[in-house]
Amino acid sequence: LGICKGDCDNDDECNGDLKCYHRDESFQPVPGCSPGGDDDNEHDFCYRDRPPGPPQLKLVGNPPNRKLGRCEGDCDRDDDCAGELKCYQRWVEFQRVPGCSAGGDDDNKSDFCYRKIPRPKLNFVANPPKSPLGMCEGDCDTDRDCLGELKCYQRNRPSQRVPGCDAGGDDNNKHDFCYKEPKLKYVGNPPKRPLSMCQGDCDDDDDCLGNLKCFQREDSKSPVP
Repeated sequence: LGICKGDCDNDDECNGDLKCYHRDESFQPVPGCSPGGDDDNEHDFCYRDRPPGPPQLKLVGNPPNRKLGRCEGDCDRDDDCAGELKCYQRWVEFQRVPGCSAGGDDDNKSDFCYRKIPRPKLNFVANPPKSPLGMCEGDCDTDRDCLGELKCYQRNRPSQRVPGCDAGGDDNNKHDFCYKEPKLKYVGNPPKRPLSMCQGDCDDDDDCLGNLKCFQREDSKSPVP
């Protein structure tokens, strides 16, 4: 039986890694399934015990003897990765690799291939804009120029990087662009790993990843740049 199909009596009657969900009463919800009308009675149905997560990190070799797939390592450059995958260079041991889950003994100082999600490019619309600007659009002067919860990123110099945006053909002057401001996230005190942008609690710059700095706040309401 496939997912959300029944009636099952044991796991052996379900396909692959699906399990048989034994219900205690009629119409009891089955995880991951929608109610099924007349079929949704005292029957038991196959379901996925846990949603499939991202691939685990896997060390294939150093150097590898083939092109590496997603979440495989050790890579030194993008050419080590298959297709459009990129090599994620980690700053420290056990640093999280985007789109991958920790891989136990294989999750060491190695670098792994990952799927880089393309970001929108900077797009100059007008100055002043005639309507609210979307993500990575400009030129904005205040947050009111941006749609919804987007903020106007005021740049201090030409071609300064805008968070969440890639440089585009329109990025050739001092235009300001709308962006999504990252939310503050508490990871731990002390943290068990180097902290990314807008993560805490940090006590000094050594707690931060790469070239990031630790912003010391005067009180809990002080804004973080």
